[in-house]
Amino acid sequence: MDRTTFASEYRKAFPKLWTLAVGLCGNREQANDIVQDAVIRSWTKINQFEQGTDFCSWLARFVRNIALNQNRKLDRQKTMATDPLEMDAQIQLSIPDECHSAKDVEESFDERVKSALNRLSSMQRSCLLLRVVNELNVAEIANLLEIPAGTVTSHLSRGKSRLREFLSPLAGGTK
Repeated sequence: MDRTTFASEYRKAFPKLWTLAVGLCGNREQANDIVQDAVIRSWTKINQFEQGTDFCSWLARFVRNIALNQNRKLDRQKTMATDPLEMDAQIQLSIPDECHSAKDVEESFDERVKSALNRLSSMQRSCLLLRVVNELNVAEIANLLEIPAGTVTSHLSRGKSRLREFLSPLAGGTK
């Protein structure tokens, strides 16, 4: 594959790759770095790409591996809050009292949705984001993640259930 074809195929795959990276790491800025690293690494291994196979899925393998390696590295470095007040603040899901305008409520909701998404497993988050943001069907997600379609369906179902659970205080729920 020549440089021009590689660049063209990469441009087509980028939205899916970026969404996958965000799903795996839960961070937009880090996702940019992951996709960039994946493209650099994949270009150095372009001779391993088999013509006639799905280029996006091949690149997605690099994204997944880099994201998982970074997640492992961060997990080893992670510390937990020990102050009970700090711990409560980290998991607070109700709308704060200081929200007075519609814009305040909207911004608060956006932050809570992001927080709820980040509480999902990386695979649940990835499947949900690929389904909702990129509008991929189950088969396309399964192909991109190289997992069975039934596993994708399971991740989608469990992810949606967990999101409902995490966000239910916003809708007046009790959880």
